[in-house]
Amino acid sequence: PQGEVFDKKINDAVAILDAESILNLDSDFIEKAGECGLRSITILMGTLEGLEVKPEVLSYEGPFGVGYMVASFVVEKQAETKPDVIDVNDKAESELHPLVALAKATVESSIKGDAVPAVKANIPELRGQTGVFVSIKKQGELRGCIGTFEPTKSNVAEEIVSNAIGAATRDPRFLPITPDELADLEYSVDILSKPELVNSTNELDLKKYGIIVEGKGRKGLLLPNLETVDTIEEQIDIARNKASLSPDDDIKLYRFEVKRYK
Repeated sequence: PQGEVFDKKINDAVAILDAESILNLDSDFIEKAGECGLRSITILMGTLEGLEVKPEVLSYEGPFGVGYMVASFVVEKQAETKPDVIDVNDKAESELHPLVALAKATVESSIKGDAVPAVKANIPELRGQTGVFVSIKKQGELRGCIGTFEPTKSNVAEEIVSNAIGAATRDPRFLPITPDELADLEYSVDILSKPELVNSTNELDLKKYGIIVEGKGRKGLLLPNLETVDTIEEQIDIARNKASLSPDDDIKLYRFEVKRYK
């Protein structure tokens, strides 16, 4: 019996984009209504927060005791917000290297749902363009790592921001990082030199150089000096696998150096 009453409240709230009335619905009333879909609508309201939106309920029917609503939300204008600024030149609050401080602040802002901060930096390491890897560990174990072996952004700072968010939320090997994990995380940032084509494995050094294997339009990368890699051959095989290349496929080999900040 409460379903019809519940549906009307939701319809009325959606029609005027009244998130507060939806969030304040009594939990006992929600249970008695036998709702299905309230969480999705709540998430939608959060997604639209801060935007200038035109809502419209297009139709509603409940032919056999289950309500069906169709509504549209047209975003007419995004609210102008000024993100916080990370001043990576100021080390008073942290002894982290500025590159690592930037990765950490980016992840924490992103996971908490805050605006990703803008960057204020005068240090040379954040200028120019190059490949960057951001790694995140939790209690010594890898928790996420995403990187670019060639620049995709206008400067190193933007590269770090993009890859920090990727390491925290888009590494396919792990679930996205949650807010309750943030205090236990450690970060490192790897700055890659420009890849050099090599003609022989004699030009490789697994402690000094990372490698890129290229073939069939695909590339696989492996960073240098990994504890689990003992030989050049093993380094190449792992990079081949990352590029989904078989041992018989023709490949090109590239080497690069890495400067790590922790």
